[in-house]
Amino acid sequence: MHEYPTDDNLKVIQKWDFSKKGVDKFLDFIKRFWHWPDWGFVRSGNRLELYTGGWSSNEDIIEAMKVTLFWSACWKKSERGGRYFFELDDFFEMGAGASVAKKEKPCAIINPAS
Repeated sequence: MHEYPTDDNLKVIQKWDFSKKGVDKFLDFIKRFWHWPDWGFVRSGNRLELYTGGWSSNEDIIEAMKVTLFWSACWKKSERGGRYFFELDDFFEMGAGASVAKKEKPCAIINPAS
């Protein structure tokens, strides 16, 4: 079972430095706390679908994500019932620390301070 995110964990999500840590590590960090990751955390190629299942810790993670550059750049739509869709495309320049899997280009964010 995944651990419930603490307030400190949620702050880490909100203040994630994509230029240093990259998107893949961001998603790995979130998945570590996601309740029902096998069902509600679905990454296929350059797409990510998150399903909260109404679970409060998942809802807290979504709220923390909403203030990130990741959300601004990659969020495509939300649906009633806690469904969130993201496109992890190569629209943004790859930031330092972002990894690129074969045939995949995760959404990487330019640090606005750069």
